[in-house]
Amino acid sequence: MKRTFNKLSVELLKSIKLRVKDFIRLQFIVN
Repeated sequence: MKRTFNKLSVELLKSIKLRVKDFIRLQFIVN
C-alpha cells in the first residue's frame, strides 16, 4: 500500500516537473 503510494507520488512529481518545464519554455518563447 505505502509502496504504491510512493510510486504514484513520484509519477505525479515527474509529470508536474515536465509541465513546469513546458510552461517555462512557453514563457521564454512568448517573451
